[in-house]
Amino acid sequence: MGNVNGRLSLFSIGLSFLISILLLKNAKWNIPSIFSLSLIVSFLLAYFFFYKTPNMPHHLDGKLYPILYVFKAFPTLFSFFIIFALPSSKQKRLFFIGIALGMLLLAIINSVATLAYLESPYYGKAFHFFYKIEYNSPGITILASMLPIVLFCFNGYLLRINEKLKSENAFFIVVFLISLSISFLFSARTFFFLIIANVIVLTLVRLCKMFLVSNKSVYYKFIIIFLTLFVLCLLLYLFLEKTYVGGRILNGIYSEKINHHIDYWNAVKKDFFVYPRMPVGPEYTFWYHNLFLDSHKTSGPITALLLYAYAFFIFVIACKSTFKRYYESFSYFHFYICFIPYLITTIPWESSESQMMALFSGLGALITTADTETTKEFG
Repeated sequence: MGNVNGRLSLFSIGLSFLISILLLKNAKWNIPSIFSLSLIVSFLLAYFFFYKTPNMPHHLDGKLYPILYVFKAFPTLFSFFIIFALPSSKQKRLFFIGIALGMLLLAIINSVATLAYLESPYYGKAFHFFYKIEYNSPGITILASMLPIVLFCFNGYLLRINEKLKSENAFFIVVFLISLSISFLFSARTFFFLIIANVIVLTLVRLCKMFLVSNKSVYYKFIIIFLTLFVLCLLLYLFLEKTYVGGRILNGIYSEKINHHIDYWNAVKKDFFVYPRMPVGPEYTFWYHNLFLDSHKTSGPITALLLYAYAFFIFVIACKSTFKRYYESFSYFHFYICFIPYLITTIPWESSESQMMALFSGLGALITTADTETTKEFG
């Protein structure tokens, strides 16, 4: 099965290369995209050439093998280039959604394999169908979470629900329920954090619109607002108090993740240009669980600075376009905000789920090529 997965990856890289060549002649270059692409290429090269094997448990091999690195680096590169070079915004978004869909399909396969090969409870453990090995469950839940978040943001559900898009809305509901089931299966918290945050914002947006637009009396509006907030708070309370996942959110041990960040800043506060080292903890906690911090740990300060620069640059572009009230840019900015918790609480690059970097790279292409001519005004 591992050979099958390797062949599929090689086929995908080859196909992506051919698509890139075909799109190259019609690509519309712009300075933000060129700069973003140069940062990505520089990061991928710096990560490889500056890599030093980090402090890890003796039973784990932390070496960076060139062939395996190619299977991580090229999808990241092609994700940006193909999305950048595609001629229309719709095609760009569909390709990005396709990446997230592939991530969900892999999560479904591995979730079914986990149910078949392992005993419950499943928090902290999962089974990889292709490699026939047991690995950490957050890898699956990360993959499963991306597509519903992408669809929620790109379809603009935070601001309005277009009832005419019946097939798109039905697809989102199916995807959301599948992802929700996988997150419940592995007791993942991050996806539920985002659901709660977006539901709260969504409710407040709807209530504000109702209060400002409706012709009903002020008393009627206040009663509706009170009842809505009461029901929302009640549902939130029941979720946090009566479910295992809610209990993990409410009573979870967050000190370990906080200490990871404290350890990092203690290591670099006097001299950023070092390879910060982290001692192996009693539970084999040897990562900072942060994309930026762990890239600094394994490949040094130059690599980290390139990644920081890329993240900051596309964030500024997304903010600027959003403040100009460009709807398409707002949807990308919304996704970026939802994406950040995964970047700073997981290991999407060093772990087996490096598809997250392909998504991060593709997001930069979307942001720097967003349509600012025909999609003005939102809300």
